[in-house]
Amino acid sequence: MEAEDTLLTLAEVAVALAGFSGVVTAFQTRGRPWSRFDSVRLWNLLRFSLALLFFSLLPLAWLAAGESPWVVCSAVFGLTAAGQAIVSASFAIRRPPGTQPVVAASLAAGGLAAAIALSLNTLGVLFERSFTGYLVGLLWLVVASAVFFVRLVYLGLADVHEERD
Repeated sequence: MEAEDTLLTLAEVAVALAGFSGVVTAFQTRGRPWSRFDSVRLWNLLRFSLALLFFSLLPLAWLAAGESPWVVCSAVFGLTAAGQAIVSASFAIRRPPGTQPVVAASLAAGGLAAAIALSLNTLGVLFERSFTGYLVGLLWLVVASAVFFVRLVYLGLADVHEERD
């Protein structure tokens, strides 16, 4: 029962982060047009929070049926985290407009760490195919979503204060 409660709490956090992005969007569109950086931050916030929601809800059907979902869910999540790490690493190297190389490199490192933890969980090494290994990946998504939320709010407010001065 502990895993279900944690998964549902993380799903609620994901919905809250995605919902707050809508509030931020409403407030920022009133004063000025969106910059390329703001659009990238908003897109990343939504992408990470929706991934958090999806991977928080994915194991619940198996758990309700009395099955252990951690091998299959960790494998799917690990492939997704590895893909995200590759995309973030390419952003850190190519530096497209609207991308901060330090943030992209940090996301690449976090995605790689999550992919490794999820792979170890899938193989039953270190985490023994348990909820703990899966939770490592979910916490990476929480941190990534929170980083983009804080950046969107803080830097958006900083831009508004600069315009007023």
